[in-house]
Amino acid sequence: TSWADVRDALGKNDVAIEIIAADNGYIDKNATPYYAALVLRKEWTTPKFVELCTANELKKLHDFGYNLYNAAHAPQLYAIIWGKLSKYLNDGDNIYFSPSGLLHQINVEILQDSQGNYANRRYNIQRVSSTREACFKKHPKERSHAALYGGLKYDMDSSAMLAQSAIYKIKNDYIATRGLLPDSTDRAGWNELSGTLEEVNNVQRLMRKCNINTTLFSGQIGTEESFKALSGKRIPIIHLA
Repeated sequence: TSWADVRDALGKNDVAIEIIAADNGYIDKNATPYYAALVLRKEWTTPKFVELCTANELKKLHDFGYNLYNAAHAPQLYAIIWGKLSKYLNDGDNIYFSPSGLLHQINVEILQDSQGNYANRRYNIQRVSSTREACFKKHPKERSHAALYGGLKYDMDSSAMLAQSAIYKIKNDYIATRGLLPDSTDRAGWNELSGTLEEVNNVQRLMRKCNINTTLFSGQIGTEESFKALSGKRIPIIHLA
């Protein structure tokens, strides 16, 4: 698949962005390792080459971990990614975004600029392994049913666990346990996560509005066996809170 094939597959409001992690010698053997992007729109005769940042600049931001996404650091990364690309993008564009290097480990879609604007609210961003995926149009999947897990009871005694597991007629040749039962040391078990029940209840209400049937697994019924029993049932949506 060539870049021209990708261009020809793009629609009017589509953009293909292929990230390059340019190590020493990849493009210029004398250059400091850096990240760049190849940007492509349907009406262009060639892709645009956009240098984004040095590899060291990106690593310093990546080292902040989850703090990278807070208001103190996110705008810095937004500026060197979406800020550098913005001259080629329009609000509402559909973007095929293929990351490379450390960008595989960063959710650039939810970065916000200095005004608090999120990238995924300005653009419709689809993360792909390669922009050549634009050439292979996928048929929409049926979204008729969903399995939702949330509000689980993690600490259960073995008899309750076995009784619940037996419903699915999956062979158990191990001692049924889940969570971390209290003991005489410093372990106090796993508490239920009340927010996850609220989450799946909200998801269930939204899906019902979209005529999507849902099966909710919460409390004691959300077992490993119930999850494995979904195998082969072709459930298009599984939500784990």
